[in-house]
Amino acid sequence: MKQEPKLRAEFMAKAEASHRPASQILRELMRDFVQRQREAR
Repeated sequence: MKQEPKLRAEFMAKAEASHRPASQILRELMRDFVQRQREAR
């Protein structure tokens, strides 16, 4: 996936500050998005 460099840098900094891997946060965001889409139907 392509991201805006500024957004990616800020996301990575926030992930590091929260002591969580960025991949874990992305998985959670993706799961939440998929669940909301299912519920919207």
